[in-house]
Amino acid sequence: LALTIIRSAQEQKLKCLYVDTEGKLDFEYAEKLGVNLEKLIVSETDIGEAVVDDILNTLDKVDVVLLDSIDGLVPRAILEATANQQTMGAQARLVAKLIRKAKGEVLKNDICFILLNQFRVDFFTGQMKTSGGLAPGYYAAVQLKLNQSGRVMKGESVIGVEIEGQVTKNQVGAPYKTFNSVLLFDGGFSKEHDILQEALNKGIIEKQGQFYLMGGEKIGRGANGAREALKDEALLAKVKGLLG
Repeated sequence: LALTIIRSAQEQKLKCLYVDTEGKLDFEYAEKLGVNLEKLIVSETDIGEAVVDDILNTLDKVDVVLLDSIDGLVPRAILEATANQQTMGAQARLVAKLIRKAKGEVLKNDICFILLNQFRVDFFTGQMKTSGGLAPGYYAAVQLKLNQSGRVMKGESVIGVEIEGQVTKNQVGAPYKTFNSVLLFDGGFSKEHDILQEALNKGIIEKQGQFYLMGGEKIGRGANGAREALKDEALLAKVKGLLG
């Protein structure tokens, strides 16, 4: 989702910074999704404080900042601590410092600041929680929770995953909305899937058994076939026109 946002931002001639704290950015996959790597600014600093400095020093030069991820933002105190030293709260304090210091510049220059995080099982309570303290949720204008809800199969091969999402916080619209989409390994989020679902909801496309029909004519067998059919520009334009 974050790479899709970066691709869309680049299409609008906006400058983007990708802060890879985990060292897991797949450049080949990003390029496959349409990200222009030549114009993407990438920071791969290891130490948390250096990551914060990189972001703060670059804010006035970019329109989109993506931090991947909060969990990988490790303070120097943790990296240099011995096994006996206590560093509880060090990461949360660093994350809070980054957000508070960046907030003014972000609001002034209308910067899209995206923070990625993961759920972890809390050692003491056994409950699922995110790392980095409470600051990300407190300062966020929009907060999304994404879960994998299933697999997308083509024959016996897994070609993607089904994504279930919820808007858990929204200061610019209605919160608590839910959505479903499909993430394909070879192309990212499927816009054809989203259009197909909307067309089904509005009765423009119907499903009868394994087949999807439009105006009484079959357009594809199974969801994969219907998505492939919607890659045809003429059919896609027709469906979009009916959707309004």
